[in-house]
Order: sequence, then structure tokens, then C-alpha cells
Amino acid sequence: MKILILYASRKGWTQKSAETMSDYLNTLERVCALSCNLRMATSSSIKIEEFDILILGCSIMAGFWKPGTKKFLKRNKHKINKLALYVSAGATLEKANRGKCSLEEAVNLAISKYIDPVKKKYKINTILDGAFGGQYDSNGRIIFNSWKKEDVITWTQNLVSNSG
Repeated sequence: MKILILYASRKGWTQKSAETMSDYLNTLERVCALSCNLRMATSSSIKIEEFDILILGCSIMAGFWKPGTKKFLKRNKHKINKLALYVSAGATLEKANRGKCSLEEAVNLAISKYIDPVKKKYKINTILDGAFGGQYDSNGRIIFNSWKKEDVITWTQNLVSNSG
């Protein structure tokens, strides 16, 4: 199975998630994963249709997707065999760290706020959606860090087991 992981990252947490997925996937038999920055992928000769699964990750800042990511989906949706989406929504997932809700509730909130509207607007179906944390800092001081490697690996394991 060939898996392409594209990401649009602002602070590096979406990239870190993509690299964690790629590292895990490349330990599996019969799986080959390639992780690449979305900007580099769109300017290169990568053929999306040659991959069994496209995992597309995007950072969320102030409630918005990183520019160009939704445009990429709209332009390429007909080339995608199977799609999995994830967002890095650090502030939303930080609610779980602060005890305001469970991790599952925070993930579901991020998916409903950031992924579901995009799927509806562009008439896109996915095999799996996810949301991971991130880190926010101000003037060199960490305000929060809600990213967890084990959450990314668990999601990736679910993707593999659900994609046949």
C-alpha cells in the first residue's frame, strides 16, 4: 500500500504529526509512506493518483486553515483514491488538557469545526478524520503544548486497520 502524507504547517506541529505517521507506517510490511510539505508537493512531479491513500494535514490558526490547502483539495479531489484528513488544532485540544472536556470530545469538536465543513463544501468523502494538538508560544514562553505522539500513532494505526 502506498500512502502519501501532505501537510501544511505553520509552527511545525502538523509536520511533526506527518513525520510521526510516516515513521510508523514505514515500519509496516507492505506499506510505503512518503511525507512531504504541501507547497513542495504542488510544485513537484508527485502524482497523487498513484497513491492508494492521501493523508492531508493542515494547521489551524485563529479558526482558519493554512492558505492554499482547501484550494489544493478542490483542484485535486478527483485524483485522490482514498483520503484521510487531520488538523492540528492545538487550542481546541488544549481544552482536554485543562479538564474542560475529554480528549475524545475535543477531537470531535475540532473535526466538526474544521474538517466537516470543508468536506461538505467540496463534497469530499474521507476514510478517517483526525485532530491533533500543537504548541502555542508567545515571546519565547510556551503557553500550552497539547501535541501527543501517541495520539498520532493511535490514529495512524486506526487508519491502517480501517483501510484494508
